[in-house]
Amino acid sequence: MKITDWSEMPSYVIKEMEKIESKILPYTQKAAKYSFWSLPLILLSIFNLFFLLFILPDRNLPVLIVYGLIGAIGLAFSKEAKFYQREVLKRSIHCMIERIKDSDIVPNVTKEDYIRRIQQQSISSYYYFIEFLKEEHRMKYTYY
Repeated sequence: MKITDWSEMPSYVIKEMEKIESKILPYTQKAAKYSFWSLPLILLSIFNLFFLLFILPDRNLPVLIVYGLIGAIGLAFSKEAKFYQREVLKRSIHCMIERIKDSDIVPNVTKEDYIRRIQQQSISSYYYFIEFLKEEHRMKYTYY
């Protein structure tokens, strides 16, 4: 889930999301770096290989090898970026589940329901986590 407007979120939700963000920040930065470099390398390689193979009559093997290697490095960076993006998702889900388990306010049945939802639908995990935080906040001020 993409959350675009943080100004509408309550402060307790923003605080919890910042905690999660601080834990996954190294992985996010690595994924961004690899993504940043992968696309230009791949495009450079494809563009130049196309011209060297189909447009220019003179085929220079060492140059073809160099552009092939540049493309391979770009594809490796792309694969590494995808790995780190999956790692970000796994770690953020892990942090959410740990935070839900640590809650003393919400009953165990409710906690298990939110944990199950987060595990089954990882795309909507942030939505369910925010929903849990709102539920916890509501219970905190209703019962205590």
